[in-house]
Amino acid sequence: MNAVAVDIKDLLVAAGVGVFKAASGWGVYIAIEPVAPDTVVTVYDSGGFAPQYVMDNTVKPLDHPTVQVRVRGTSYLTANAKIQEAVTALDHKTHFNQGGTRYEAIFRIGDPMFVKKDESDRSIWTVNFHVIRKQ
Repeated sequence: MNAVAVDIKDLLVAAGVGVFKAASGWGVYIAIEPVAPDTVVTVYDSGGFAPQYVMDNTVKPLDHPTVQVRVRGTSYLTANAKIQEAVTALDHKTHFNQGGTRYEAIFRIGDPMFVKKDESDRSIWTVNFHVIRKQ
């Protein structure tokens, strides 16, 4: 089973939000935000909630991990538009397989949040998601 951030990255790439490890344009990364390019989407595994056990001839838990999607862009509005694309690609996505894992749902936890301008005057936004998947 992949780390959730890996599968979320694949969903964002498939939705056209960015290209995995792109050197220019919108790059999508996992766990480590690179210095360049200026326009990046980074997905972080961010913990989660206790598993829920379901009895269906076997005892297999439903995992409840969380992920954070962080967007860095050249302007406030550009970064905001990109984080909205990520929300559209992920929020309320239900009943699908990704990376060999069965996903029941992805739900946004709150609204996207502007975090700050970094030392290079790039805008940073974040949004968090609750994921439900079967082991």
